[in-house]
Amino acid sequence: MHSLWLSLRQILSHGVVTLLAIAVAFSLPQAASYILNQWWPRVEGDANLLLATELGLASVGTTGRKW
Repeated sequence: MHSLWLSLRQILSHGVVTLLAIAVAFSLPQAASYILNQWWPRVEGDANLLLATELGLASVGTTGRKW
């Protein structure tokens, strides 16, 4: 009985991860459109916002790394 429960739990967790991956994949075109049409024109004209964006992306990109 324990192995059956473990198998069902693994199947369910794989299903949840698959659904999340599908949701991310379908949201990417909308996110890209927003960045291109809404965010970038604002960032392009504001040096402080551009710097803040670059710093934010750099901090996210290096979080958790051991140098």
